[in-house]
Amino acid sequence: MFRVRWLAALYVLLVVFLTVTPSSAEIIAEFVGGGSNLEPVTDVVDAFVGKAGDGWTEEWSMDFNSTLNLAITTDGVNPPGTGNYLDVTAGATGSSQGVGIGRSYTDGMDVSVSHSIDFKYRINEDLGASGTFTHYNDRYQMFDVGENRKTANGYCSWVIGCYGAGGTTWLDAEDAKYWVVYDGDNDTGSFVAERQVNSGILVQTGVTYDFHIDVDAATKTWDVTIGTGGTTLYDSTVLHPDGLGWRTNAATVAGRLGYGCYTNASTDTRAYSLDGIRIVPEPSALLLLLSSVLFLSVSARRSR
Repeated sequence: MFRVRWLAALYVLLVVFLTVTPSSAEIIAEFVGGGSNLEPVTDVVDAFVGKAGDGWTEEWSMDFNSTLNLAITTDGVNPPGTGNYLDVTAGATGSSQGVGIGRSYTDGMDVSVSHSIDFKYRINEDLGASGTFTHYNDRYQMFDVGENRKTANGYCSWVIGCYGAGGTTWLDAEDAKYWVVYDGDNDTGSFVAERQVNSGILVQTGVTYDFHIDVDAATKTWDVTIGTGGTTLYDSTVLHPDGLGWRTNAATVAGRLGYGCYTNASTDTRAYSLDGIRIVPEPSALLLLLSSVLFLSVSARRSR
């Protein structure tokens, strides 16, 4: 009878877990539906600009200067992943200009729960070309923020970037052209150079980088690994075992992915590719409880 009761409890918890925790599913963007900024696809979730659904709160949105020469498409060769991917090319026609794309995933999960984010990212412009990627305003950034932006601000939780030059109050000269991650102090303050963490990865044109981010909602910290071709090149937990701090002082992350790039001169063109986005919540407390019940059931059976 004891065994039957435990198995019955296990069955009930399994049913509850499967029916009340839809957020355990992955939220994915692989741009299989195609589309572009000039010919957007709006009747498919996984497209550009797409539509709300499958965990996404909204379609992809854009923030860019009206005089920017912008080309966002899901066509191309040698994609970062397989099949379609998002390709962004932005050339300024005036002074410093940029473009930001973003998408909220708050419908797919509770952002107060810890979760992981994966994506593939490749810079396509020639970073070594003379006079193009040479200023601190020349930048590529990825971040979590509650609004669509071209660049990160103090309300971001995590921030990753690559910058054309340093020597400013918020970036040292030796950190230019490397992947840099930000170790915030939860104060929603300005960028400061001493909190920028150099990954040691000198960014190369045409190389697809795999990013994996773990967001810890309880401690308001984050971890990141950066690799390529299945090889991890940087793991933030090696030097920061307690995690990197959020930049924002908010209670939760915004639950909105942001990808931005910026130019310093009218002759500059930024170009990157994006693919393989996956957002996965950590196992819920109910799942842990279910595991405990299973363990107790097995233990009780062995003790008889």
